[in-house]
Amino acid sequence: MAGKQRQKAGVDTDEEEGEKEAGEEERRKAHKKRKRKEQDKARKAKKAKENLALPPGSLAQRPPDVQADHLRKLLKSCRAFAKLSELELDEIGVSEKMLVDSTSVEVERVLELLPRFLEGAMPKAIESATHADQGSGPGQVVILVVTGNAQRAADLARPLRQLSPRLTPVNGRGKKDGKDEEDGMESKGQGRSKAASEKGDKRAPVAKLFARHFKMSEQQAFLSSHFSPVAVGTPQRLADLINCGSLHLQHLTAIILDASWADQKMRTLLEGPETREALFHLLTLAPIRERISSNGWPSLLLF
Repeated sequence: MAGKQRQKAGVDTDEEEGEKEAGEEERRKAHKKRKRKEQDKARKAKKAKENLALPPGSLAQRPPDVQADHLRKLLKSCRAFAKLSELELDEIGVSEKMLVDSTSVEVERVLELLPRFLEGAMPKAIESATHADQGSGPGQVVILVVTGNAQRAADLARPLRQLSPRLTPVNGRGKKDGKDEEDGMESKGQGRSKAASEKGDKRAPVAKLFARHFKMSEQQAFLSSHFSPVAVGTPQRLADLINCGSLHLQHLTAIILDASWADQKMRTLLEGPETREALFHLLTLAPIRERISSNGWPSLLLF
């Protein structure tokens, strides 16, 4: 009897030792796996940093093939698109043929010269905006400018107004239903400047589409009642207005990315994590993809 008990105790000890060794082996495997993941993550982060390392604003001055390659890397760096295959990236990414080659334009990329720069870089698109027909309907955008923040959008709107078409008189007097054609457009910064008003330069207003100071409902109301073929805004608000059906793209001929300007932290539209994610979300929307792929000429410009 005592022998059997000793034998059983020995078996129990062996089992315990076996379980202990198995547990240690599993812990070693888990540790190796965790360490390997950490190393892979660090290696990917280092590679991404090397791939994305360009001086702020310099991408806009590169040829289209370099821009397309860099934009693809930026797209892959976004959380929402990180797991996409190469084929899927090809389907939704920005291709070289979509990009305007602005390397030969000799106009400096500064705010004051923006209209001249755009006329030199994409004359067909600017011609379409300048001669847009009022009868095309409210909320129909021809030129869409995407920038990083609200203040920059407001700054861009001033020179962009030179590209807006002149408003034609209604009833021979430039009035409609007893009101000036531009009445109400100056509410909350959506209207023409004082200088333009004094000169009698009655142009369609530039739609300012960003979240700061503006509610969605206010911008929806503005777009539903005004002829504004030139619009400037931040990517998230533009995407929201497209998705809700307030911003119409049937006549869109060009998208301009404000890629040279950097904020106080030296981050451009493409380099700030939040604006980058929002920008690529905007560029992958079906209505945007359809227009930049089917215009018949390059229609995406980095300024």
